[in-house]
Amino acid sequence: MCACFVLQGFVGFNRAAIKVYNRTGAALHLFVAEAVNYILLSEVQGSSIPKLLALGRLPHSGAPVLALTLCQLLPLPPLREQFAASAREALACLHAMGHSHGDLTGSNLLVFEGRVLLCDLQTCQRGAGQDSLQRDVADLEQLLQD
Repeated sequence: MCACFVLQGFVGFNRAAIKVYNRTGAALHLFVAEAVNYILLSEVQGSSIPKLLALGRLPHSGAPVLALTLCQLLPLPPLREQFAASAREALACLHAMGHSHGDLTGSNLLVFEGRVLLCDLQTCQRGAGQDSLQRDVADLEQLLQD
């Protein structure tokens, strides 16, 4: 069973990706981890990660939700090449804040207003060691070459 599903909607006048999590123990753990990481990384919201627009629970079901700025998936090659510098910059900002991403896949690289943003921060680790940071860089470079 998936931990969450994503809907498109609005928060105020902002287009949003609304992540609705299941209410199971494992899904709740992922929700809390992602919410905490968005809060810890508030300085780089909008420049390296999507902006957190809202956080809470749905009133009718109690399901936990995160609402983030709606972004587009990073285009496939050859268009991906034009975003390589922005992707590297987003990852460098995350690393400068002392975090590793831990799950850099093609679906976790988004584009918003011409910038690459990293998403799905459930596995993001604060105070990560050099091995984790180097793995992030290697994973990103592999994605940009594919």
